[in-house]
Amino acid sequence: MKKEIRLLTYDEALEKLRHFCAYQERSRAQVVRKMKNLSVDAEFHENLLAALVEEKFLDQQRYAAAYARGKSRIKGWGIRKISSNLKFELGDDFQSDLVNESTDLEKARQKLRRDLEKKAILLTQKQDPNKKSKLLRFCLSRGFEMEESLEMIKKMSSGGIL
Repeated sequence: MKKEIRLLTYDEALEKLRHFCAYQERSRAQVVRKMKNLSVDAEFHENLLAALVEEKFLDQQRYAAAYARGKSRIKGWGIRKISSNLKFELGDDFQSDLVNESTDLEKARQKLRRDLEKKAILLTQKQDPNKKSKLLRFCLSRGFEMEESLEMIKKMSSGGIL
C-alpha cells in the first residue's frame, strides 16, 4: 500500500523554506534539494527561489563568505580546498575573490601547524621513514599550496620537531 504524497501549497512551502534558510546560510542548490524533499510542486520552484532572494533569505555571496569563514576557521582548510568545494556547490555563481576576503588564513595556518606537529609526533613514534612526504600530503589534502606546505615542513624540521 503506497502512502499518498501531498504536495505543499505555495504559502506552506515558502514558510518552510524561510525557516530552513533562517537557521543558517544556504546555497541555491541546497534550497532546491529541500524543495524536492518537501514535495513542492515543480511549477513553484522558480517563484519560491525568487521570493527567498527578494526577502533576503537566500544570498549566494553571503553563503560563500560564511562557508569560507567557517571552513577556514573551524576545519582549518586552505584556499584551494574551499574554492574547489564552493565551485562545485555554486557552479556559475562562484567568485574566487570572495573566498580570499572571507578566509582567515592566519588562523588556518596556525591550526595546520598544530595538526602537523601532532601528526609528526605520531609518525616519529612509529619510526616512519616517509615522514616528510606524509606531512606534505597532509598539508595538500587540507587545501594549502605546495610552496607554503614545504616551507612549513622545512621550519618544523629545522626547529627540531621532525
